[in-house]
Amino acid sequence: MNRKTLSMAVLSIFFVTGAYAAEESFKRIDPWTVIIKRADTNNDGKLTPAEIINFKHSDRYTGFQPFMASHFPKFDFNKDGVLTIEECRRGMKQLDYTDSQVTREFNRDYYGFRALLEEEIERDAR
Repeated sequence: MNRKTLSMAVLSIFFVTGAYAAEESFKRIDPWTVIIKRADTNNDGKLTPAEIINFKHSDRYTGFQPFMASHFPKFDFNKDGVLTIEECRRGMKQLDYTDSQVTREFNRDYYGFRALLEEEIERDAR
């Protein structure tokens, strides 16, 4: 095996394992339903504005609070001041959001995938 062939083989392995690692990291991003359940700190199946505001996520779920703050009034269909998963699903359906779009919004910037996520959102929109 000559030096050029060896270099190509090493580069191929590098790119394949790097792509695999990025894909594995992306798979660890939590679905939006899991994030809502985590934010529901009293586990009553209802998300209050206080639970949204107080939800501590460190560097994860950076898009959760802005998304929920802007959509809470639209998704609270029965106007009881709390959101259930069913109300969120109904609101997202009315706005033509897919589960993957909402998941990406909640996980915005996590693992440094912002550019990748924006590209995927644009692709979904086409």
